[in-house]
Amino acid sequence: MSEAHPSPSPIDVLVADDDPDCRRLVRDALAAVDRRIVLHEVADGAEALRFLLRRGPHGRAPRPRLIYLDLEMPGASGQQVLRAVKTHPQLRAIPVVMMTGAEDARARMQAARQGVNSYVVKPVDPRDFLRAVVVTARYWLSAQAHRPAAPAAASDTGGQR
Repeated sequence: MSEAHPSPSPIDVLVADDDPDCRRLVRDALAAVDRRIVLHEVADGAEALRFLLRRGPHGRAPRPRLIYLDLEMPGASGQQVLRAVKTHPQLRAIPVVMMTGAEDARARMQAARQGVNSYVVKPVDPRDFLRAVVVTARYWLSAQAHRPAAPAAASDTGGQR
């Protein structure tokens, strides 16, 4: 017997940030956005790449629908992870929100050239930080929900936006 209301599919989101307090704030903010969000957390850029490329212990990692990426991380910088995401055929369509603790015009321009979708200077006030995460998550997850579905072959190869 089939269910009248199938369970909603999860919305996988990756947060890559070496600061556990920032990861907690992102987790708290996303809990208010949509109960289907499943947050995957990594503490450095190298681990983010292993997750996204499904390597090592992340061999069965889901493809995230949104990535929150700290600019300054050990292992691989946020810029290096961004470059890898935006040049990879299966990853480049995933929206990336770059978050950083300090305004740096040069870093912002570099991220823009590499295809970052949003660039946020982390607010000092935790309420403002939560609000920034909520606004970007709602925007990017809503934008994806309203985008026409790509044919199976295109989505398997990362189809163009």
